Amino acid sequence: MSDSYKIKPIYNCKELYIWPMTDEDTETYGDPVILKTRLMTYDDSVSPTSTEFYGDGEVVLVDVDEGKGTLAIGLHGLKNEEMKKIFSMIESGTTIKTYSETGEEVPPYCCVALMAQRGKTVVNLRKWPKVRFQKMQESVQQKTQQRTYSTPTLTGEFIKCERLGYKRARAEVDLSTEDGAAFKTSWYSNADFYYQGQTVQGGTNGQTGGETGGGT
Repeated sequence: MSDSYKIKPIYNCKELYIWPMTDEDTETYGDPVILKTRLMTYDDSVSPTSTEFYGDGEVVLVDVDEGKGTLAIGLHGLKNEEMKKIFSMIESGTTIKTYSETGEEVPPYCCVALMAQRGKTVVNLRKWPKVRFQKMQESVQQKTQQRTYSTPTLTGEFIKCERLGYKRARAEVDLSTEDGAAFKTSWYSNADFYYQGQTVQGGTNGQTGGETGGGT
């Protein structure tokens, strides 16, 4: 069996970027919150919806739509300034209050990008264009004989972005190649970016090549 057909496990996830939306009507983004070296885990679950169409009393077509999904990100070291951008939090005296405690609007939608490593130089790139995160969740357990670590979790619901869809992905990007490295740089340089030569907010990405593997 050739290497191209072997199942390659994912053993690392890294380089988490979060772009809060600045205008939900036009689905445009602001500057990213860059969380390098902080990503520990991520889980992406989709909740599809289906509609049945009948003809002569029988099901003749089933239309399946991704609908929405949940993205859970385990990370550490989230700073107050970063939380304020992701959750639209405000400072009140010496404390920082969340949107729900202040009666402010719900947190902004965000674009989320991360990288799953599959080899020394091969990665999968993932991007969710429209995620709204909930208040941080954390579980703690104490033990006397051994240490137990807790992982704060960012959990949000992602829906369809009219401009960019539900999710974006590029598999088997080889960062040891010039095209692969350039593609990864473009992936993180703009929340809108999906393929080389694409017209994105702020101009056209003019690099060529780099689309290693398939996307979803």
